[in-house]
Amino acid sequence: MYYFIPSWYANNQWDFVELSYMDLYFDDTVNQLRLFQRSGESNQLLMLDYAPMLRLNLHDQNIEENNYWSVFDYIQGVNLYKVRPITLEDLSFPKQAEFVPTPFLMMVFVHNEHYADIQFKSNGYIAFIDYYQDKQLTKQYIFDDRAFISSIIFYSNGQATHQDYLNLAGQWVVREFCANENVEINQNLLEKERFDHTTYQSKSELIAEMASKYLSKHMGQSDKVVVAYSDRYNRLFNQLSQKNKIDLIYSLYSQRSFESNTEDFKTFLKRAKLLITDTDQLKDQLIDYTKKNSLDTPIYRLSPFDTRLQLGMSQRIKELIIYLEVSRLGLKEIEYVMDVIKNKMKKDERIRLVLGTFQIDQAKIDQLESLSDRLNKYFDPNYGEVVDFADKMPEKEKEPVCQVQINTSERDFIQSLKYVRLMIDWTSHPWVYGQIAGISAGIPQINRVESAYVEHLKNGLIAKNLDQLAQGIDYYFKGLKHWNEALVYSVEKINKYHSGELVSQWKALLGENSND
Repeated sequence: MYYFIPSWYANNQWDFVELSYMDLYFDDTVNQLRLFQRSGESNQLLMLDYAPMLRLNLHDQNIEENNYWSVFDYIQGVNLYKVRPITLEDLSFPKQAEFVPTPFLMMVFVHNEHYADIQFKSNGYIAFIDYYQDKQLTKQYIFDDRAFISSIIFYSNGQATHQDYLNLAGQWVVREFCANENVEINQNLLEKERFDHTTYQSKSELIAEMASKYLSKHMGQSDKVVVAYSDRYNRLFNQLSQKNKIDLIYSLYSQRSFESNTEDFKTFLKRAKLLITDTDQLKDQLIDYTKKNSLDTPIYRLSPFDTRLQLGMSQRIKELIIYLEVSRLGLKEIEYVMDVIKNKMKKDERIRLVLGTFQIDQAKIDQLESLSDRLNKYFDPNYGEVVDFADKMPEKEKEPVCQVQINTSERDFIQSLKYVRLMIDWTSHPWVYGQIAGISAGIPQINRVESAYVEHLKNGLIAKNLDQLAQGIDYYFKGLKHWNEALVYSVEKINKYHSGELVSQWKALLGENSND
């Protein structure tokens, strides 16, 4: 059995942050679960964070919704799995209540006084209800996706005083005091028998106790625990590994920050059985750190993303489309790369540019649109202008040479690559998922730095500067020979990053026989 523990907490607290669909889609734990589930390996998600909407998030990511253990379900005595929404009809409001919808929430007024705000998730589920008295927030109901009130936060003078975690009968089981983080167990309930103490110094202490009990009871000798490393979990798992004699495998993801200059981090490295990273850059940094501190922790790179054969069809159209990933690229860098591509467009009218990004703030979207418009106007002075055709026949509208592609899902991104001839990632830390998607589509890629996923002159190029970038574009756009070579090599690489192969690599690193 493989147990996976994610890192989804918010602001260094044990509360589950409402990560976006895309944040979770690219999360290392989510993708590791997908790999093991696709390969038929026994696995389970261990949820140590407070996550009342967990099942909806798992469903959105195509992860088994019932294959988890939640520490807060155990604490609260909840054993439900079926998801069911709470509707307004299920809730009790005064007869005089007036409901006023807004773009972000539903406001409730009673006798023209602000009574409550109802906040919904994007799928329509009620997530919170804030209650007001004399224009002051007095309490917040937090709803579970299984149709019950999971907890209540109480307020005094606008400040949170305590949070009650409830059982299915609506009785509080655990009370957390906000001022000092102390936790109290309700001694009037049968649930008290599950706890070793009546009070705890913090929620973290309570979670550690419950997690330790679960692992002691359920972990077999050959079972593995894979932890998404974060500073928050550090001390807890140092304690758990000692107390339960567990060998912990840590996943250090390049997109999740952590603090390495601490004694806790050094202690963690001493006790970790194995470290898995997603990039060679992070792996090399950690190896340097272990050498400087005389540690011998094994460190390996494994992609959290698997490949799926989804070859593009760029050879079927005359246009030569370049996909420039700009999500994490600064504005000046984008302009430099666009200047190189503009010069290529002057010589080859077939070249088109897509500025591709995932969900970003509106300010950057506006900047990208401005850059795109500027390039389009350079090649077509009439671009974007309204022309009066009263006195003349309209000319055939020119196709824009540049467009901005805002991807909101994996499907959007994969679809946007369908006719792409070349991908460019000009960041100092190339995006792993983008590289894996490029391999799956058979698209050659140009990176600024070396990467395990893009091999120079095989499935792409490493361009150290803008001059080399210009040469790289010529390399793949002048004839099909080099493009076809990259396609063939990408198909070979697909097998290396297939889910079954990646799981085999996990097993090999853990010293397991592939027939286990």
